[in-house]
Amino acid sequence: MRISVYLTLAAALPVCATHAMSEPGAHPALASTRAADARSSAVDTTQRLVAVVYLRRDETTGTMRAELHPLAFAEDGEFRDATWPSVEESGDEEPTISMLPASDRQFVMYEKGLEIGRMTVDSVALASYACLQLPVGLGSLQFEAPAGAFGETDPQVDRYRGWVDGESEDYSLRYFIALSGFVPQPEYAADTLTASSATERLRGAITQRGRDTLQRLDLGLLQAEERGRSEPRLEQFRLVDLDRDGVPEAVGRVAMEANLHFDYYEEGATDEYRLKAVVWMRDRGPADSPELLALLADAQSPDSWGDGWELVEVLDLTADGRAEVVYELSGYESNSFHIFMLRDGQLVQAFGGGGHGC
Repeated sequence: MRISVYLTLAAALPVCATHAMSEPGAHPALASTRAADARSSAVDTTQRLVAVVYLRRDETTGTMRAELHPLAFAEDGEFRDATWPSVEESGDEEPTISMLPASDRQFVMYEKGLEIGRMTVDSVALASYACLQLPVGLGSLQFEAPAGAFGETDPQVDRYRGWVDGESEDYSLRYFIALSGFVPQPEYAADTLTASSATERLRGAITQRGRDTLQRLDLGLLQAEERGRSEPRLEQFRLVDLDRDGVPEAVGRVAMEANLHFDYYEEGATDEYRLKAVVWMRDRGPADSPELLALLADAQSPDSWGDGWELVEVLDLTADGRAEVVYELSGYESNSFHIFMLRDGQLVQAFGGGGHGC
């Protein structure tokens, strides 16, 4: 028997812990035009639908198809829930294309900040995942890259097997964040000159903060004897400039394992629980210490299908010239998507929901 627990820091730390900060100033190494351009961007009042597009392969025929899962409406710099209710929540009501506004049926898909293709939704059907049935949008795809680029060699998301209308059992090959309507995407990578001086400071500060967080993470609720934790390691470090003001932000994930022995195990037997802390920081220069923007943490059991907090995209979802950050949070048999945005010097969660599972 094996106990599986999905844990997010809530009691010891908020799921997203932020520190209030003063308004950022321009970095002296950069020309002021870049920051001025970002600050002068007017908020676009056009409503856009933010969605996830899953690319799936039919296990029987080998054919590809796409599913669209709405997440949130982006309008006036804010996000409003647009997820469709499950069958369990909506009853026996049959899903139809009318669930999707006519203005929100053509989508641009992005991967790593670049347009990867487009999807046109022409119908809505029921899809089954684990113990949940959800309406999904179906339609045609047009890729910027050849279709062969999305074959068996690509990373697969195979946690969620399912079928549509009782047929075509399949699995996900890839998924993309998609927007109804085109939004120009500036370059959100940090300036090279600034990055070279800030990288080591931010690497060190993120590693230290993540280590301290995971060392304090209390696993007592699991009612097991802890027999040590591994050395922390820094993963997925990335330097960006979310608001294009010349002051770089950085994110890194710090990971370690905790060895737990449960009383019904054989003597000496342990399980390795995966502990992760995602740390966002900002660096104003050598004269100041890096500032904490956000902190997320989770613990996964060895047999969990989930990966905790995973960075999906850094994209401008509101057409104001500033990037939002999209995460997937996955646990044992479920997942959800979360949008974070800079607001008053903090990286705060603006939306959380969607996904599927038990």
